[in-house]
Amino acid sequence: MKRASVARKTPDRSRASPTVRRAASGPASRTAFENKAYLASVHDPLDTSIPFLLRRTSRYFRLGMQNRLRQYDLGFSHWFFLRALWLKDGITQRELCKRIEAPEPAAVAALRELERQGYVRRVRDKDNMRKILVFITPKGHALRKKLLPHAYELASIGVNGIPEREVALLRSLLNKIRDNMVAALQAELGEVDN
Repeated sequence: MKRASVARKTPDRSRASPTVRRAASGPASRTAFENKAYLASVHDPLDTSIPFLLRRTSRYFRLGMQNRLRQYDLGFSHWFFLRALWLKDGITQRELCKRIEAPEPAAVAALRELERQGYVRRVRDKDNMRKILVFITPKGHALRKKLLPHAYELASIGVNGIPEREVALLRSLLNKIRDNMVAALQAELGEVDN
């Protein structure tokens, strides 16, 4: 018995979905560029979606760094805590989390493991016993010379063949996108950790 083939109609991607049309038809002050940027950031196919592109790019940096951290018996979650503490230690767990934009519960497990391995030391603040200050140990400082070259290598691989001015523009645009998202989420949800 033969099955009749059913031709599927290909969606017309030149027209926005009803949800997109409503959002895109906002105030007259929105420029044609802003409408295009909006559509490009949320519309199919995935490889034109800015959130998807950011996630995908971040994934490969993360995989590369995870692979390099394994030889030091560290996980990727430890990387940003160490990086921030190399710049300034003796800060509270809360301040450390704010600096790297990590949720505080994630810090507890990561810092516990870093302390167990002798890379950080956590001490109660003498002036306020409720606060825990985090210090990098000499062993933790020694990791800096070993780990930073890996981060620089991955960053260099990522921007290979891209002119410096475009890399500077990318940094600027990513910060603007982040600022836009924080502002929008604060309006929507109230305080957003940043």
